[in-house]
Amino acid sequence: MIRAKGKEMVVGKVRVYALGSPGGVSFAAVNTDPSRAYELTLDASSSLNVRSHRNTLVATTILPPASASPSPLLLLVLLPIDRFESWSYSYKVSCYAPKARVPRPTLPSTAPRDGRPPVAAAPRVAAAPRHPSATPPPPPAARAVAKARPAGGATATAATATLRPVE
Repeated sequence: MIRAKGKEMVVGKVRVYALGSPGGVSFAAVNTDPSRAYELTLDASSSLNVRSHRNTLVATTILPPASASPSPLLLLVLLPIDRFESWSYSYKVSCYAPKARVPRPTLPSTAPRDGRPPVAAAPRVAAAPRHPSATPPPPPAARAVAKARPAGGATATAATATLRPVE
């Protein structure tokens, strides 16, 4: 009914139908692409004195490919909140096709072809210990902090340092 008597709007490969009457307006959509699904959003939030059958004025739905579902899907039905007051509707429609996922190639099976279960992988063996002179020095965990010179202009004859942990 909505498709037969409604006003048609084409957005890419999606057709949206709107059928208005004094008692409300109904929206339906159909995907004409035989291979891709589309996500459609119908936004009627700027309408006045209306409510919808979904309790929201913004409806988002996935439209399956035409080969899977050739008939239109009901998106939204808007009804006046107070039928004795004036009401109006306006809507925006947007749709996009989500990216198709490229299937990853499967790795060949390691199972023998004679029906036996697959062979478990060999356990990992730890590397041989290195020679002590080949090991790098430990990371510096402390730094040298020089003490201040004594007051009175005297100079220290030897440098002294205090080690403090790095923070």
